[in-house]
Amino acid sequence: MKFDRNTVIGFVALALLFFGYFYFNRQQQLAYELEKRRTDSIAQAALPKDTLRRETASPAANDSTPVQTNIGGFPLADKGNAQEVIVQNNVFRIGFSTKGGQPSWIELLNYKDHDSGFVKLANSEFDKIAYRVNTGTGNTVETSELLFNQVDSSVDANGNKTYSFAVAVGDSIKTNSIVHSFTVKPDDYMVDMQIKLNGADRLVTDRELNLIWGYHASQQETAIDFEKQNTQVGYVEDGEFDYHTIGRRSSVNLDAPVKWVGVRQRFFNSYLIADKEFGAGKMEWNIPPDEKENGCRSYHNLKTEIGWRRRQPPYLLWSG
Repeated sequence: MKFDRNTVIGFVALALLFFGYFYFNRQQQLAYELEKRRTDSIAQAALPKDTLRRETASPAANDSTPVQTNIGGFPLADKGNAQEVIVQNNVFRIGFSTKGGQPSWIELLNYKDHDSGFVKLANSEFDKIAYRVNTGTGNTVETSELLFNQVDSSVDANGNKTYSFAVAVGDSIKTNSIVHSFTVKPDDYMVDMQIKLNGADRLVTDRELNLIWGYHASQQETAIDFEKQNTQVGYVEDGEFDYHTIGRRSSVNLDAPVKWVGVRQRFFNSYLIADKEFGAGKMEWNIPPDEKENGCRSYHNLKTEIGWRRRQPPYLLWSG
């Protein structure tokens, strides 16, 4: 079963979706943007150049229970030491957390949700993009638990902003280290993601990395039951596109090479796209009860091979 052409267009061009539905909200948004430009310009003038805006999480309440601060030499993150880096382009605002070195939420600046706030995606505790690495102690740890405490940024001539989050054993990134880099372009809903492993032969087994993408499709419309009926998971496997409505099954095995996987709500979608291809994988999802006002929680496990250069081909995160 295939999408018709209009639906396929909706997967790749959010700006063309349902102009009439968003017309009223857009009028409110224009007034907001005009005022926001004025206040942002004042705030920006007061900031030193190349300053990253960071939000530090509130420290956890005092607890006499000993807290593990590292595993295999890697520092662990907790609510007290994680920070947030907030980045904005012309179409969205995104938060990156040093806990896991990953996106923590994305906010679409041109669209409003059913409560008249900006549409926010991937902003739950369930959302993550991570994988497990060897710790050198016979155990493994998921990268979402590590503290990526070395943060760097750069801007190229085209205005593309790249933010890198690194975690290492000890103080040097020349030994075992992991670097997650994200590039935000001025007018693009895509975010480029690059993974670099130093000591890849020790961090992963048999050069195989199992990437985990957890995505919570939260409620965007007033009628949650109707929204669930129109939420689908999609993917391109072995060059062929397919999809499943979430209420008709709960998983799919992907045995052939996979180009991308994604979750499509009626108006807003999120995808994980490989620059080349994932080796194989599995998608699973469930539907919480209506009264919880949740849409769909999907869990994607995708295999990819680590190259000899220790740098993964880039992934693309698309939300819009």
